[in-house]
Amino acid sequence: MYLLQLNNVILLMMLLLELFFLFRFRNDSPTFIFLLYTLIHLFVFIDYFWLSRQISFWSDFQNSKTLSRVLFIYYLFFVSFSFHLNRFVKVDFNLFQIQFKKNAVYFYSFILLAIAFMVFGLSGENLVQSKGYAQSLDTNKSTLFEYSILLYLLGLFFVDRKSTIQFIASMLFTLTFIARSLLYGGRIEVLEIALLNILFWLIMSNLLKWRHILFFSILGLVFFQVFGVLRENPSLLTGDDIVNKDLFVDLYSSFFSKGGLKMSTEGDVIQSSARLVGMVDEGYISFDKRIISLFSFIFSPISYFLNLGELSNLSTYNQSRFYSGGGGGVFAYLYVWLGFIGPIIGGFLLAKLFNITKSKVSIYWFIYFVAVFTTFPRWFSYNPIFFLKFCLLPVFLYWVISVFRRLINGVES
Repeated sequence: MYLLQLNNVILLMMLLLELFFLFRFRNDSPTFIFLLYTLIHLFVFIDYFWLSRQISFWSDFQNSKTLSRVLFIYYLFFVSFSFHLNRFVKVDFNLFQIQFKKNAVYFYSFILLAIAFMVFGLSGENLVQSKGYAQSLDTNKSTLFEYSILLYLLGLFFVDRKSTIQFIASMLFTLTFIARSLLYGGRIEVLEIALLNILFWLIMSNLLKWRHILFFSILGLVFFQVFGVLRENPSLLTGDDIVNKDLFVDLYSSFFSKGGLKMSTEGDVIQSSARLVGMVDEGYISFDKRIISLFSFIFSPISYFLNLGELSNLSTYNQSRFYSGGGGGVFAYLYVWLGFIGPIIGGFLLAKLFNITKSKVSIYWFIYFVAVFTTFPRWFSYNPIFFLKFCLLPVFLYWVISVFRRLINGVES
């Protein structure tokens, strides 16, 4: 009874804090969007503790004790992040745009490379050809597909924002990528490339207000909920009825029913987080293994050359014994590595990174921020390795290009 009351207090406090910080940072679009994303994950705890719902198909560690611990860890991360954000300085993207180097050759080269990665990174059976996402066993998705977003990101740092042709090329690539990803059941990649375009074309041009973000976020949430139902059972779109009643029954139950099972990406993320936290608390991940895992994460940017072992990816560790849909919240990883101090440190460092948009810093820091913002659905919900391995790569490539251009200019002079 005491644990239940404590959960209710923490959950209510966090909900009120979420709404408070959303209001405080409503004019800081990147922060506002990220806070909305964290709020969606908070709804999972409302489902479990207040609506008595099972939050995931996977039942391991889906209990009040472990989920209470996960909620508290999430609370520590969120409070540390939110209270260290700088609210007194307005975001000024003009500080960074003047550092962009317009170059049509580089822009189109990266677009063409991104197209190649998009095409060759995804193949096989799609949703139309299969009986559902879970039954689609012949789809081959490599990391090349998601890395095409990285190449597109780099291309945007050489784009001429006043060029209509380059803008059309950007939108054609984006729409093709989204259509291809959805056709194969993808959602995270769609959200990532949407965030990248929103940041570059709308936020940096001061064309987006918090009301627009809130409206389209609600539309996006409904769309992905509908898509989630359809990708598990594409046959709902077929049949004799013009409007399939089963589809609306599934959607209604996912939003409004009390009790039962509510399947969602966020629910799987929280259950996966509970699996990590539970394995630590019950001794299945010992102290030395936690240290090994931490150093594996630190050295992940050079993991192409090293064999870091099974502890380098905690989302797959011990899956033969304790099951989940994969991934896990970044706050859960931080708890595994550093205990309760981990989420506090992680929230603090993330806030410092978000604060760089309010000061004049190197273009390399800004590229890193753009990569982190673009991929937060991946590193926040699935694997923080993207925070380093994926997000540092465009910084390194941009540095290589800058050095190459300086060498060429030196030879010509």
